[in-house]
Amino acid sequence: MRLSVLVAIAATTTFACSPSSSSTPTASPTPSSAATVLSGGCGSTQILKSGAPPWVHKLAGTSTYVDTVPYVLAAPPTVAGFLYGYPLRAGRPTDRNNKILWLVYLGPRAGALNITAHLIGATAPAVSTGAAFIPSGDAPSIIDMPEPGCWDFDLSWSGHQATVDITYQ
Repeated sequence: MRLSVLVAIAATTTFACSPSSSSTPTASPTPSSAATVLSGGCGSTQILKSGAPPWVHKLAGTSTYVDTVPYVLAAPPTVAGFLYGYPLRAGRPTDRNNKILWLVYLGPRAGALNITAHLIGATAPAVSTGAAFIPSGDAPSIIDMPEPGCWDFDLSWSGHQATVDITYQ
């Protein structure tokens, strides 16, 4: 009797503490070994090229840029930011944009990806903006920072959160 009670408690605890299938990603959120690390990463974030996580390849329209445009992965790795303006530059560059195309792994992808950024180690200046999700689930943005440095981005959407560090020259 005592053993059966312990087994029942253990089984109940294991089931109750297991993540549900609706909140647990099924694909690996990390980049593959084919990813190349580029210079210019900062904080806890590396800038990568090719070798994006499998979930990125499954999103609509990604085949055209996923292996050619440098990207960053947030922590947890549920958001990828493709840096079309790499290297990004402070101010408002006139010869190109500081375009970041955000791909979000966890849905729902509705409304906007909320972005708040500040220089690492400082609380000001702070930049807050939003990137509206388009029908494909991507969230394109052009984000200009007022000064060079390593910027910590806090990302939130539909009850989810992630962070990523990005350098602006």
